[in-house]
Amino acid sequence: PGRAVLHAAAVEQARAALAAGEPAAPPGCDEFTADELMPVLRLSKGGAQRQVGLALALRYRLRATLAALLNGQIDAIRARIIAEATDDLSPDDAAAVEALVLSRAGRQTYVALGLAIGKAVVQVDPAGAMKRRKRGEKQARVERWREYDGTGALAGRQVPPDDTAAADQALTALAVELRAAGLDGPL
Repeated sequence: PGRAVLHAAAVEQARAALAAGEPAAPPGCDEFTADELMPVLRLSKGGAQRQVGLALALRYRLRATLAALLNGQIDAIRARIIAEATDDLSPDDAAAVEALVLSRAGRQTYVALGLAIGKAVVQVDPAGAMKRRKRGEKQARVERWREYDGTGALAGRQVPPDDTAAADQALTALAVELRAAGLDGPL
């Protein structure tokens, strides 16, 4: 019952903010929502949770992004890029970032949009950006997986920029050595 009361209050607060034309913190949803969507959307639980998160972000925090998506100015991937990049921001800061990037978003590549929104997040919330970076670096990891063609892939995730550059230089040096030893293929 306590959760229901808190949820009802959050819903009312969100409705009031939306009625005033302001972005709002999403009131959340039932803990089993993703479980119910998994078979319908044929997604994993994580995929269903990401879809729910995107829907809540667009409905409550990123109203202009939702409008741009519905008007065909951006696609769903661009909307997701904006939503994920602003996920840790307050509704007002998320709206400010959205305002900085949305007018060009439909004309940018996904990578260019990601870079632009990264800069906008730092511009709007520089202290928060540093905290998020530090938190992200604590989750640094190396992932490996099998590609569909039977080859392997390797990726460093959330690695500090200096370490990323050092790893790139080390791998490039190894590739140059392999090429000098007669191995064919791209560097």
